[in-house]
Amino acid sequence: MKVWSYHHLNRSPRTLLATVALTALLAPMQAFGEEAEDYAIEEIVVTTQKREQSLLDVPISIGVLSSQDIEKLGIQDLEDWGTRVPGFNYVATDPTGITVSVRGISSRALSTVFVAGTTAVYYDDTAMINLPGIPTFDFERIEVIRGPQGTLYGVQALGGLIRYITNKPDSKEFAAQVELTGSTTKHGGENFQGNLMLNIPLVEDKLAVRVVGYYHEKDGFIDNIATFGGATPAENTNFQDTWGGRISIAATLSENLNVMLTALISDTQTGGSNRVGLPDTSVEQPDWINGVRLPEPVSSRYNQYGLNINYDLGFAKFVSTTSFYENERSQFNDINEFIGIFQGFFDPTITFVDGGIRGHAEAFTQELRLMSAGDGPLRWTFGAFYNSSNGIFNQSISLNGNVFNGLFSDNPLEKTTKTKAIFGELYYDLTDDLTLTAGLRYFDQDVDISSESRGVFASPIMEAEVGADDFLYKAALNYNINEDVAAYATVSRGYRAGGADFIDALPQQLLDLPPAVAWEPDFTTNFEIGVKGFFFDRRLSLQTSLFYIDWKNMQVEQGLVFGEFVLDSVIANIGSAHSQGFEVEATLTPAEGFEIFATLSIQESKTDSDVVGPTGIITPKGLTTPSTPDEAFTIGASYSFDISEGLRGSISGDYLYQGDRFGDLENTIVADSYGIGNIRASIAGDDWEAILFVKNVGDKAATITKVFASNWIWRNTPRTIGLTVRKSF
Repeated sequence: MKVWSYHHLNRSPRTLLATVALTALLAPMQAFGEEAEDYAIEEIVVTTQKREQSLLDVPISIGVLSSQDIEKLGIQDLEDWGTRVPGFNYVATDPTGITVSVRGISSRALSTVFVAGTTAVYYDDTAMINLPGIPTFDFERIEVIRGPQGTLYGVQALGGLIRYITNKPDSKEFAAQVELTGSTTKHGGENFQGNLMLNIPLVEDKLAVRVVGYYHEKDGFIDNIATFGGATPAENTNFQDTWGGRISIAATLSENLNVMLTALISDTQTGGSNRVGLPDTSVEQPDWINGVRLPEPVSSRYNQYGLNINYDLGFAKFVSTTSFYENERSQFNDINEFIGIFQGFFDPTITFVDGGIRGHAEAFTQELRLMSAGDGPLRWTFGAFYNSSNGIFNQSISLNGNVFNGLFSDNPLEKTTKTKAIFGELYYDLTDDLTLTAGLRYFDQDVDISSESRGVFASPIMEAEVGADDFLYKAALNYNINEDVAAYATVSRGYRAGGADFIDALPQQLLDLPPAVAWEPDFTTNFEIGVKGFFFDRRLSLQTSLFYIDWKNMQVEQGLVFGEFVLDSVIANIGSAHSQGFEVEATLTPAEGFEIFATLSIQESKTDSDVVGPTGIITPKGLTTPSTPDEAFTIGASYSFDISEGLRGSISGDYLYQGDRFGDLENTIVADSYGIGNIRASIAGDDWEAILFVKNVGDKAATITKVFASNWIWRNTPRTIGLTVRKSF
């Protein structure tokens, strides 16, 4: 493992500033007095290992945002929390086109329907195929687990995973909450968000239902100024309408048997993405303007249904989790800049070339677990897993709304995946303070893919089958230094499924390529040590980790280049890469009502092998993986105080920084670093609260990502000023 030197840290004054800020948290500690217990930091409970445990007892690095954090920081969606967790990175081209990565395990900057991501996503106990833009209202917490988690979670937990944990029905008492937010965005217009929660006990201690509904309307902030080719200028083209909700019914059928049914629906319609840029790459690109020739709407509908059964056997708990997921998505893009090879066929000043992707995905998942009961020296979890998923994706190119002059039409692709696995983890107390964890998972996966293209350059119907089976493992030691501090060391393995893709007839002919290519699974092995705990009478919480990840058989998307044109792209295994770094999270309560928090992430994620593309092009090793900042930090503070009896106020602010990132594996396109500040002030009574907030105080036009070319830039939301009113019943 590379040793991080002072020279490395000294590359950026901002990194040094963040390091000093974290160190400075310790400075006031010597002055703490006997009254520290009055505002000690509370214990954090997580279910990362599929059982309730104190964060100190889990030998894994976990970023946790509690329900209190979500409300206190005004977190409403991924854009609000995605930069607050060290080691976690995301790119959101639109509310549903989201690509996430953990610890630099990222092989592309944008999401795709053709290759799985590197980070698993769970909504309660249900695995999601992708990360939909679901509001965080009525969440119990968000867990970001850093490092591969193959034994308990299996496929796609290559770099880590995200767990959204919702509040469950309570059969003891009625509860309700209404939350309304109105805001205005600079360069855009007015926004509205409405959230509602009802918890209704139907039979005391036996049966309850919890209903959550939401409607969010955002006006958009990207203006289209294109006039060439008959295009019509338009304002706020990236407007967004989202509605949905969930319903959960929990029943205690006997002293030992509990059952819960859940349903989740989310529907998002947008007028366009957050992309800015003008076709002329020689001019300076604007902050909030694009020049696309036609609208780029996105539509996404997400449904999920689940059944959870818990039965207490006395010596163990039996858990059955059944779920069904489906997603309908369509998007359209102006791709005039990518069809230059056909310039002789039409006049680009009067022609619109549209690339559309429409898809339907669905998945059925069944998991059975048996978990030991009691607190004896040996505890265990054993389980079996089955997943069957199917996706049908149709990519087409049209000319002025019609088939592209017979050259191309539809290019449908169907992918079916079936995965079976058995797994287990053992937890053994070697001493009162030292616990050994050992885990193993065996999986068997089959992927069937078929494709057909139509038009002059059409390929025949093609089919491919790929499969893999292997073992994943985990070993860890957790040592309780004292009742408030623990140290751990972990080795874990993760994987991502392989697959196959087909090459269209035109690139086959021009580049002399085979009709299909297959890629194998890629694997990561994580080596990690860390310390977490509470210090100075629990007025300081600290979590630190140092890691090295070895990435074998790395999957990347590579372009099929003919001259200066990219005709198509395929997935390929390119060899090895590594990611290494450290993360720090700290919270300090130096006085009653006063809290300071900070996070820091330093990482290096680079390829270790030369990259040889399908056309023989070599990209040298030592390249940084996409969307991976070398450095990122957050620092903030909040202060709450009594105004009068029954009335309390608070003020808070934070600053979030992300370093430079590359938009491609070749490291030719750079997304510049950025920093964003936010402030909030609130007043609250016993059952209500009003919060005035300003997000992106400096109206920073941050580059979330930049791909393909210097004029394909995705922006964050500009300065937004608003008011949230929350009432509980």
